[in-house]
Amino acid sequence: MTLTSIPFSAAAEYLPGLATGKTVRFGSILKSAETGRIVGHLQETGVVQSLLQKTLSFDPSGATGLIGVVQDEIIKRKLNVMQQTLGTVQVLQYANLFSSVVGIGVTAASTAIILKRIKELDSALGKIEEAIQNLPAKWQELSLRSRLVDVYTSIERLQEADVRSDSSKILSQVERDLQKDCNHIHDGLCSIVVEAKVDAGLLRALLAALSLCGASEFKALLWLNEREAAQRRSQIRFDKLQELALLMPRDQLALRLQAGKEIAVDISKECSEIRYRTASLTHIAQHLIHHDIEGRSYIETINQEQDEPLLFFPSEQVPA
Repeated sequence: MTLTSIPFSAAAEYLPGLATGKTVRFGSILKSAETGRIVGHLQETGVVQSLLQKTLSFDPSGATGLIGVVQDEIIKRKLNVMQQTLGTVQVLQYANLFSSVVGIGVTAASTAIILKRIKELDSALGKIEEAIQNLPAKWQELSLRSRLVDVYTSIERLQEADVRSDSSKILSQVERDLQKDCNHIHDGLCSIVVEAKVDAGLLRALLAALSLCGASEFKALLWLNEREAAQRRSQIRFDKLQELALLMPRDQLALRLQAGKEIAVDISKECSEIRYRTASLTHIAQHLIHHDIEGRSYIETINQEQDEPLLFFPSEQVPA
C-alpha cells in the first residue's frame, strides 16, 4: 500500500467529542462513551516529534503558555487551531501526553526522542542511587543502568537500519534484544514492588524504562512488517502489565511507598496509562492487518507528516 492511501484523517475533526464527554481516550485509542466502540487511533506526527527534539517538552503548567513556548510558526498555527477547538485544558492534556516519558508507547515514537529520554532516565537513576543509602538487594541484581545501555545501543541500531543493506538482519537482532530487555525490566519491577519499602523515584524510573523499551520493540516489529508478531507481542506485554498491576494495588502501594498515598495515586495512574497505550498497540496491529497496510509504510507516513500535530486512524475507513 502506498503512503498516500493509508486512511489517516486530521485529528481535529474528531477531538471535540472529548470536550463533551461523548468520546473517551484509552491510551491512544478513542472510544464512544455511549457504545464503547473503538472510534480510532491517535498518533503524534513528525511535526510534534520535531518540536520535542528541539524543546523536549511543552510547558504543561501553562506558566509560559502552551503556544508561547513554540517557535515553529506551522506548529504554532496548528496548536492554536486545536486550542480554539478543544480549549486550553484539553490541549495541555495532550501536551502532557506528547512530552511524558512514561507516555511514550505509541507506534512511531521518534528514535531520536527515545534515545534522548533514555539518557535522561540514566541520569535520573544515577541521582536516585546516590540519594538512597540502602538500595533493595534486587536492585543490584537488576543492573538497570547497564541494561539501559543495551537498550540505547539497540535503538541506535534501529535508527540506522533503514540505510543499511543488512537492515532486516539488524532489525531482527534488535527486536530479540529488546524482547529480552523488556522481560528483564518487567521481572525487576515485579520483584521490587513487593518490597516492604519502595522508593517512588526508583519505581517510576523502572516504569519509564519498560515503556520506552516496549515502544521500541513494537516499532522494530512493525518496521520488519511482522504485524501478526507485533499484535501478539503487544498482547503479551499487556498481560504482563496486568500481572504487575495485581502486585501493586493502590492501597498496598501507599503503604510500601516511602512517599505515601498521594504519590501512590500518581504512580497507579501512570501504570494505567502504560497499560492503555499497550492495549492500543494491539488494536493498531490488528487494524494494519485488516487494511493490508505495511507496518513500515504506516511509520513513514507518520514521520513524514509536517503539518498536522495529530493524525487520526479510524477503526473503519471514514467515507469521503
